[in-house]
Amino acid sequence: MKSNNQLSYCYSIFFTAMPILAISALSIFFFLVLCNSLFKREILWTLIISPFIVIGIGGILFFVRKYFLPAIKKQIILTIDKEKIVITESKKTIYWADVEEVKIRFNAALVLTMNDGSEIHIETRYLPINADKLLEEIEAYFYNANF
Repeated sequence: MKSNNQLSYCYSIFFTAMPILAISALSIFFFLVLCNSLFKREILWTLIISPFIVIGIGGILFFVRKYFLPAIKKQIILTIDKEKIVITESKKTIYWADVEEVKIRFNAALVLTMNDGSEIHIETRYLPINADKLLEEIEAYFYNANF
């Protein structure tokens, strides 16, 4: 979302649904193996497969709660304006005055080098925009801004 005063980004429904679908497919596979082992009364296989199903269900619940529900609700995760960057997910506020350098790492993260030498990574994996485009939009925002 763009406005004259700030840039705002929400999670992408598509990119948040992909891990959920992958984990669901694996969980269904393990569930079918579990049903087969129960039918054949193979207790050892039942004990081996059961934790994978529990982990799969936990992974699905994690991704749904952390990424997919905010994507459906269109909650703003990243806000950029002339003074600061606000990352809602991690509750971080980064002021541009404290940023020394902005670079891209593997086209999956925007890396902000701070004045004290530390780095802050802004992951773009679940955003509807990759790191290259995000940096281009930030540059265009500051170039076209009338502050």
